Amino acid sequence: MEATLHTNLGDIRLELYPEQAPETVSNFVGLATGQKA
Repeated sequence: MEATLHTNLGDIRLELYPEQAPETVSNFVGLATGQKA
């Protein structure tokens, strides 16, 4: 799973590992999509 952070200095591509860190990835995706507050 990948995510891209768009900044004024360019894009930062992240590789996420839900198998190794399921809660962390779930939290990141939830916050990034606005599904978690």
